[in-house]
Amino acid sequence: MTNGNGLPGQDVILPGTYSPGHSPGTAEFGSLTLTDTSHLIMEIAGRDPGQYDHISVSGELVFDGILEIRLYGGFMPIDGDAFDLFDWGSASGAFDEILLPVLKPGLAWDLSNLYIDGTVDVVDPPIDGPAVPAPPAVALLAIGIIAIAVLQRRLAVQPQRFRR
Repeated sequence: MTNGNGLPGQDVILPGTYSPGHSPGTAEFGSLTLTDTSHLIMEIAGRDPGQYDHISVSGELVFDGILEIRLYGGFMPIDGDAFDLFDWGSASGAFDEILLPVLKPGLAWDLSNLYIDGTVDVVDPPIDGPAVPAPPAVALLAIGIIAIAVLQRRLAVQPQRFRR
C-alpha cells in the first residue's frame, strides 16, 4: 500500500492500493489514472476540508478499480454531510466497485454527484410508503390464494337461495 501527498504536476498511473496523505490528507497530481487493479482508500475523519482525504488532479482523472471509503478516528457522519473527495480538470471512467462504511440507522450514502463534482453525501432518505415494512409479495399472493379458496369452499357448502 502506498500513501502520500501525490506528485503535483506529474502524470501518474496507480495500479495498486493507494491512500492519499497521512490519515487523512490531500494528494495532487497532473493526471491520475486508476486501473482495474487499483484500490483507492479514502478516509473521512470529520466534516471540514482537511479532515477527510482529497485528491486534486489538474488534468484528467480516470476512475477504475475499487474505491473504499473508511470512517476514521470514531467519526460518524450525519444527515447533510458532504465530502469533496475529488477535483479534476476532466474525468472519465467509473469505479468497478465502491465499498462504503455502515452509517447510523436511517442514513444512507448518496453517490449521485461522485462523477459530477467529486462529492459523496450523507442523506436521510424519505420513506416511500408505509413506515412498517410491507410483507414480501409472495406472502401476499399466498394469502390471496388462500382467501379465494376459503371463499369458494363456503359458497359451495351453503345452499343456494333464490328469490321468488
